[in-house]
Amino acid sequence: MTQTALTGRFQSQNVFTAKPGPTAYTRTVTRPVDAFRLLIDEGMLRHIKRCTVEYAQTKESTWEMADAELDIFLGLLHLRGVMNAKNFPLDLLWSDQYGCQAFRQTMPRNRFRQIKSFIRFDCRSTRSERIKEDKFCMMSWVLSRFVENCQKAFIPDVSLTVDEQLFPTKARCRFTQYMPNKPDKFGIKFWILAELSSKYCLNLKPYLGKDEERVTSLGTHVVMTLMEPYFGRGYNVTMDNFFTSVELAQKLLDKRTSLVGTLRLNRREIPVSSKLTTRDSIFYSCDSLNRVKYQAKPTKTVVVLSTLHKGAACQTDGKRKPEAVLYYNENKCGVDMLDSMCRQTTTKAGRRRWPLAVFWNILDIAGALTPIFASLSLCIFQCFKSKV
Repeated sequence: MTQTALTGRFQSQNVFTAKPGPTAYTRTVTRPVDAFRLLIDEGMLRHIKRCTVEYAQTKESTWEMADAELDIFLGLLHLRGVMNAKNFPLDLLWSDQYGCQAFRQTMPRNRFRQIKSFIRFDCRSTRSERIKEDKFCMMSWVLSRFVENCQKAFIPDVSLTVDEQLFPTKARCRFTQYMPNKPDKFGIKFWILAELSSKYCLNLKPYLGKDEERVTSLGTHVVMTLMEPYFGRGYNVTMDNFFTSVELAQKLLDKRTSLVGTLRLNRREIPVSSKLTTRDSIFYSCDSLNRVKYQAKPTKTVVVLSTLHKGAACQTDGKRKPEAVLYYNENKCGVDMLDSMCRQTTTKAGRRRWPLAVFWNILDIAGALTPIFASLSLCIFQCFKSKV
C-alpha cells in the first residue's frame, strides 16, 4: 500500500515532496562498472590496497599488488557468487575439467589465494590505539564510506523499513551473535534501513554488544541512529515489535517522521482490556498515537502502533483487517527482501577473520544494489572485464 492509498488528509509529518530515485550525478551511468563504482569507489579500493600491501610486506618484504589485481579479485568473488559456488574448492574452480575458463584466464589460483589471505581494511600500525575507542575499527572506515556512498547516490521513496540482518559466520570476534530463530544460527548482526520499493540499503550499522553510553532502549537507539539522515522530510518507517514503542513514536514525530509497527502485548502502554482474546478485535486511540488491535486467529493477537493513520478504518469485506495492519503487512519486508537478494549471489566464503566476513556482506549488498543504476546483461563480473 502506498501513501496515496491512505484515507483523509495527510498529517503535517507525512507531507513528502522529494523526488525519489538515483540522484542527478548517478543518472548518466550506463555501464555496470560505473554503477558499481558509485558504491565501492576508487577511494575505498586505494585504502584497501594500501592496507593489504602494508600487511603483506610484514610476511613477504617484496610483495606488491597492482590496482587491476584488486579489481579482478573482486570480480572473481562476484563471479563465484553468480555461479553459486561459494563452497566449491578453489582447486576445482581453476580446474580444466570442472572449473570455469574465466578464472584461469584472469588470475592464477595461487595469486587469488595470496590476496584473500593478505587482504586488510585498516592500518595495522595504528590499530592498537584505535581499538581502545572503537572495537569495530578494523572495518569502521570502509563500512562508513560505503554507507556514505549509498546515501549520496539515491533518494528513497516515502516508505522505509528497519530490521535486523544476521550475516552467517563463525568468525572469531567478541560480537558474534547466536540467534536460534534464524536459519543460520551464528553470525554478525547488522541493523539495516532499506527503502521498500527498490529494497535499496540506506544505512547499515553493526551490533557490537552492550553500549554503556546508550540512555534509551536498544530499539529506540537503533531506529533514531539509522533514520538520522532522513529526519524532517515526511518519511514513514515500518518496523517489528522489537523496535516499536510509544517513546520512539513520539521522538520520531518530533522529527517530522511517522511510524508504523507492531507492539508487544506486554508493553505498559497497551490497555489491559485489549490484551484479552475477544471477538471485539479493534480499538482506537484518538490522540496522535493510534493503536489498533486485530485478532488474526483465536490464539494470535496483533497490536499495531501508527502515527501515519488517523483512524481505525477497516476493509469492507474479507477479514476486515484494519488499514494500519494492511499497511504494515505490505511495508515490513524491505530488509528481508534485500537480505534475500544478497543471499542469491553471495560472495561469502569460509574464513575465520571477521573483517573479511563484514567485507563479504558489503560486496553482497553492493552487488544487489548495482542493477538499480545500470542494467546487467550477464552478471556483476562484467564490471571488471575491462581490467583483464
